[in-house]
Amino acid sequence: MFETIDAAFVSIARPERFTTDGKDDEYFRAHSIESLGALEFESEVVPIAFLTDEAFLYFFPAIARMMHRGDKTGLLMMTEFRRDLFNPAQRAAIAAFLATLDLGGEWMAAETIERLVNE
Repeated sequence: MFETIDAAFVSIARPERFTTDGKDDEYFRAHSIESLGALEFESEVVPIAFLTDEAFLYFFPAIARMMHRGDKTGLLMMTEFRRDLFNPAQRAAIAAFLATLDLGGEWMAAETIERLVNE
């Protein structure tokens, strides 16, 4: 399930700075993609919303794993808000990944997939 996501983001370099305010850099510096991806997403605990654009791209495979296991709405919204960061291959990988998730009740899932593919 994650092979396409991993392949689309494998060339993204680990950034030197992780958060926009620098406050949570140590938190993210302590994590690899694998260790962050193993966490349950809780916005109060895992400050993904404050990632720099570069860090969001770098950690996207971890974000996808969190989305698969837990909070889809919050992470889907963060992906939607940053959709302009993704290149066409990444957009296609994200759209294919989202299509595998049970997003039945997620109010913006179909629209997000549509924008990722067509914008």
